[in-house]
Amino acid sequence: GTQDDPLRVISLLPGVARAPFASGQLVVRGARPTDTGAFLNGQRIPILYHLLDGPSVLQDSAVESIDFLAGGAGVFYGNQLAAIVAVRPRFGDPERLHGVAAVDLNKTAAWLEGPIGGSTQFAAGGRLAYVNPIVKESLDPNVPFSAPLYGDYQASVRHRFESGTTASLLAFGSRDSFEQLGRGLGNTVSSRDQRIVFHRVQLQVETPLSSGLSFLLSPNIGYDDARTQSTDSIGVTTLDTRQDESLSAGLRSEMIWKRSEGVEVRAGTDFTMQRVSYDVDARFDRTLPSFGVPNGERTVGRGLRFIEDFGTYAQVELTRGPLRITPGLRLDVMRWSGRVYLMTDPRLWLRYAISPKWDVFSYAGLYHQTPQAEEIDERTGNPGLTPSAAQQYGIGVETRFAESWTFRMEGFYQRRSSLVFSADPFALADGTIANPLFLNSGRARSYGLEFLLRKRISRWVYGWISYTLSKTEELARPGEQWQQGPFDQTHVLSMLVGFRPSTQVEFSARLRLATGNPQRQVTGAVFDNLVGRYVPITLPVGSSRLPGFAQLDLEVNNIWTADVFRLGFYVDAENVLSRRNGETLAYDFRYQEQSTFQGVPFSAAVGARVSF
Repeated sequence: GTQDDPLRVISLLPGVARAPFASGQLVVRGARPTDTGAFLNGQRIPILYHLLDGPSVLQDSAVESIDFLAGGAGVFYGNQLAAIVAVRPRFGDPERLHGVAAVDLNKTAAWLEGPIGGSTQFAAGGRLAYVNPIVKESLDPNVPFSAPLYGDYQASVRHRFESGTTASLLAFGSRDSFEQLGRGLGNTVSSRDQRIVFHRVQLQVETPLSSGLSFLLSPNIGYDDARTQSTDSIGVTTLDTRQDESLSAGLRSEMIWKRSEGVEVRAGTDFTMQRVSYDVDARFDRTLPSFGVPNGERTVGRGLRFIEDFGTYAQVELTRGPLRITPGLRLDVMRWSGRVYLMTDPRLWLRYAISPKWDVFSYAGLYHQTPQAEEIDERTGNPGLTPSAAQQYGIGVETRFAESWTFRMEGFYQRRSSLVFSADPFALADGTIANPLFLNSGRARSYGLEFLLRKRISRWVYGWISYTLSKTEELARPGEQWQQGPFDQTHVLSMLVGFRPSTQVEFSARLRLATGNPQRQVTGAVFDNLVGRYVPITLPVGSSRLPGFAQLDLEVNNIWTADVFRLGFYVDAENVLSRRNGETLAYDFRYQEQSTFQGVPFSAAVGARVSF
């Protein structure tokens, strides 16, 4: 039910809300997408999914395991306020040669892995996407829509020495862009050109030092390039241009000591340095934070910033009968603009087995995160910004019943502080005017309940139902009123069911429902002679919402198995109800006309997959 994409499972789990259509990131428990960290083998990646609700940036053959923590992440990870997605890669089969090739109306993919000699193994693959012809035919030309195009690759080699030490080299990357297929009416913004490129290379060495004691060392480098540009409906006026280019280098080290059956100690260091260059030429209206504000205050900036984060951590996992307790402590030294900040993050996990079928768990922790590069620039931001902070608390219960059923319920509360919000100019005591642009004046709170009912894979049927009831509120600055957060989705329901009438045929369906994101309702506009533009008159955030999101997807797989190969045919239909889900709004220069950017229309991929 996830199109042979294991990372798509995350989007159907409790706590995960609908993400912005062009982000490729996750929205978890109402936090902003940049507050959730995605890691491959301990190295951060900028996006987890290709744009516009696309597949993950990693092929299924490249994934060994996935850990998703909506809250209560351990001390191994730092510089994030919300959830963690940790992916472990596969390094190829050490015994036999395997290959996979697939082609359908959306993409072409290939994968090859196997041994090189007796102690070395390799894996390599890639995908290339194109515009589905069914999407082109199903579009309304008067409705703005940008079709995503992407390509990705993964390559690895791993060698095991006679001493037991293993050395692995991993390289992977992705490129995303849009092709404009539809335009809006009138003077609203309706063309959005976006590109996201990233590459990662990492070396990892693991060596056993003695019985129960091992050491890991992993240097890595990375490159990111993100660029966006929006124009008006006739393609004449460029309204917004942003480019961020980043070079990063990091070094991880970790010592693991399994002293006895019930004691495990982990301690390590985590260093990351980023060199971020950016070029911004944008019109931004602080009362209406949406791309597509054509006549907002123009912000032009070009700069270069270095952001460093050196972390060290220690964690002890103690198991005594039915009780498991995991205390940990992380220290981060964060540095930018000549300023140094020391952050202390204690974290604690508790789990207790009431009976063989019932477990209860609880966690609490403190987290910190650095600002974005543009936010600490002298021209486009405030170099005096400090790290943002978050407190995370959760308590829940898990049970196993019948033969293959599980149920999980969790309540959570998150409190975020020192958040970066835009600031208005103000007068100082000496009569001069200060204009910091941004301040750590914001706070946020998220709380709710999450439910997951799961039927494990059996001979005939599998699936699950997840539901999240939550609320997220933000306070931009002291003295103001609490408002709904921009990603406050009160209800999120996901259902997946699969049916296998035989070993060769499988049917599956996936349904997602979510409350629309809060918006500021525009009630009119006035012309400001001082700045020469129309200024919108808006109500508070939450005065309106985007329409609720609903999408039903169907998938059919038919597989034939021979001695040395498997041949499969599949049909994957997205948004079979052809619902026009609104993703974001755009306005004309007088704020009288409005366009809604749509998500994925009806799309069907018919293809074949062969493996040997």
